[in-house]
Parts: sequence; C-alpha cells; structure tokens
Amino acid sequence: MAPTFNSMLPSAKSSMNLRVSVLGVMFRKTFELVFGMVLAIAALNLLLFSNSLLADSLRCKGHLAMIGDKKLSVLEKCGEPMAKDSYCKAVKQSFNGRGSYAGGTTVIVTPCETVEEWSYNPGAGKFIKILLFERGALTSISNGDRVK
Repeated sequence: MAPTFNSMLPSAKSSMNLRVSVLGVMFRKTFELVFGMVLAIAALNLLLFSNSLLADSLRCKGHLAMIGDKKLSVLEKCGEPMAKDSYCKAVKQSFNGRGSYAGGTTVIVTPCETVEEWSYNPGAGKFIKILLFERGALTSISNGDRVK
C-alpha cells in the first residue's frame, strides 16, 4: 500500500509532542544559563569576601589573628614575633592660641601614644607580616619584604 498525502503529514499528537519537546529544551537551556550565572556570581562574591577577610588577618598555627585582637591573643595564636619595635605616634590635638600666661611663654606639649610593631616571618617565598598595635589592640596588618 502506497503512502497517501495525509499519512505523510504529522499528526496533531506528534506535533504537540514536538512543541513540548522544543519547550522543554528551551526551558532547560534557560535554566542552565541562569543557574550558571548564579553560580558565577556566588563564586565571585566568595572570592572577594575571602580576599578581604585574609587582608585583615594573619593565619598562625591554624588560627586567625584579626584586627581588634589584643596582644595576648595574638601571642597565643602566633607565638613570639621575629622582631618587635615601638614608637610614639602623635595624638591629634587642637589648640586655639588662648591660655598663655600673662607675659609668659606658651609651651605646647604634644601627647603621644605608643604604637608597637611586630614582624612575623611566614617562611621562604612569602611576605613578612607587619602587625601594628595601638592601645593594646591589633589595628593593622600589612606586608613587608618577601622572605628569600
């Protein structure tokens, strides 16, 4: 029996299946694209957050010394630094020019606070970590020279 013209046309059922199949593929591709973008944004946020966290911390023996830690806490986490230094940092003070003694000389005494600088050697090929302490608390962590 030879095929007829009507038998060669797609039936309504196969046409519907084709539409559902096309819609399913479009949905899946859209979902993959959106899901991929969400994953990329999440990975970027994690990368940015972890870098900012690491910038303000120092990893020592499985612990993190972080901005705000007291000196004793850093000593417990990281041990003795390879070098310690301290200097006097001038405290901002305003003076209005009044208050000198009659006929006397005005003497301005600039108070200061002690800043301690601790240096840690993390090992060959890494940067020396410089920790600054003000009023007994860690206020800054920066990189020094690369250890050879």
